[in-house]
Amino acid sequence: MSQIILRPHQRTGDRFRLDGDEAHHLVNVLRKSPGDEIAVFDGEGRRFRATITAIDAAQPSAEGQLVEEIRIEPARVRLRLFQGLPKGTKFDFVIEKAVELGAAQILPFLSQKSLIKLDDKQARAKALRWKRLAEAAAKQCDRADIPNVSPAALLGTLADEIGVGTTILLSTSPGATPLRRFLREKGGESGIINVVVGPESGLTSAEEKRLVGLGAVAVSLGARILRTETAGLAALAILQYELNSSD
Repeated sequence: MSQIILRPHQRTGDRFRLDGDEAHHLVNVLRKSPGDEIAVFDGEGRRFRATITAIDAAQPSAEGQLVEEIRIEPARVRLRLFQGLPKGTKFDFVIEKAVELGAAQILPFLSQKSLIKLDDKQARAKALRWKRLAEAAAKQCDRADIPNVSPAALLGTLADEIGVGTTILLSTSPGATPLRRFLREKGGESGIINVVVGPESGLTSAEEKRLVGLGAVAVSLGARILRTETAGLAALAILQYELNSSD
């Protein structure tokens, strides 16, 4: 079933009116007509089955009626990805796949060894792009919520965020705890798990020590060295399956 974002201001009771990009997609891409059934979601965790009642192809715009709310089982554990910002468009890929894999929030950061630098104008432009990518990914994978993608921040400013819940730091050091053991011993202790992965060149030893000092657990995904855009997604996939999959 096609899924459309329904903003709060577009809804009055069980009636709604769509315009802008969502109406264009509904009318000109999906080619929907009055009487067709669609799914709409509010981006905050609620999804509804709805019926289109009117279409204006010239504007374009569409009107419809909510028929039934679709029950959604909330995740037992909220997964948050703290991703060292990589070069180029790699982070676009990370956003799309992290949304598909159930990340509740995505927090990009810059660290001492980051290969990318952003001025204020670039940061604002990227933040808008990331928001659109998260919305598109949520629509595609049938999520009812749209994960927040934070503006890029310096790693040192994220101490308060990292201190919420249980934090794992993806590491290749010999002393890192295998993820399987972490899940067996601590996986069910917290309602929030933060996954921290450094940029292409990794984190400095001082940054890693500071994270451990904040309570992070250094965790290994195995013998292979994964790219920054792969490591966090691999961890999310494992955590989502182990902690949030239906029995």
